[in-house]
Amino acid sequence: MSQRAYPKIRLEASSACQLKCPSCPTASKAILPTIGNGFLRFEHFRKLVDESPWLNEIELSNYGEIFLNPQLSSILEYAHDKGIDLVADNGVNLNNVRETVLEGLVKYRVKRLSCSIDGASQSGYEKYRVDGNLDTVIRNIKTINRYKAQYQSPYPVLRWQFILFGHNELELETAKQLARSLNMDFQPKLSWDEKLSPWSDEIAVKEFGISSREAFKAQKGRDYMDNICLQLWDAPQINWDGKV
Repeated sequence: MSQRAYPKIRLEASSACQLKCPSCPTASKAILPTIGNGFLRFEHFRKLVDESPWLNEIELSNYGEIFLNPQLSSILEYAHDKGIDLVADNGVNLNNVRETVLEGLVKYRVKRLSCSIDGASQSGYEKYRVDGNLDTVIRNIKTINRYKAQYQSPYPVLRWQFILFGHNELELETAKQLARSLNMDFQPKLSWDEKLSPWSDEIAVKEFGISSREAFKAQKGRDYMDNICLQLWDAPQINWDGKV
């Protein structure tokens, strides 16, 4: 087997989150029996990196909010020093972040950051991102952009992820425009729970070409998110405490 056969892993930086999103297993505490609640320690991160010379990329986000990890700055710096790309494609909420960490995202060239922002107003946003503050999120994104300009860096590439609900569907176009003004890619997404604040078929068809996940499966013959099943083979998940 080639030494570089598995160049990517997913490593949980934090299994804790401060928000209470209705469909989230972290908010409902459903993850506690198997995942537990805690933060990746820098000393364990360093040991893993030092013992894995084949490693190219690490996904830090999964069940929790990575920015709650008190040692995140050290993790970002060490990965950069070792030439390992860090990403947070699974999503961050960006509600509680120290400015030194926001600068570190740019300084240590974190490659990608997917920001979960399901609304273009506080009233639309907080219906799902319960206890979240949209103004704080936007301010943190602007701070990242300010550091990107200061360091003359394209990283991290920022993505606005917008889960479609009935309560926010009229804010979809405004969110796209706001994302563009913040130099962010925009990714709309169908909700896992279609019974929670169901959207109108007309909006969904216009945006996705389908009305629902069920319609997608009927049309395509596969699940809407079937690609995540491959992660078990091409990017194994390691929890914050080292369990696989």
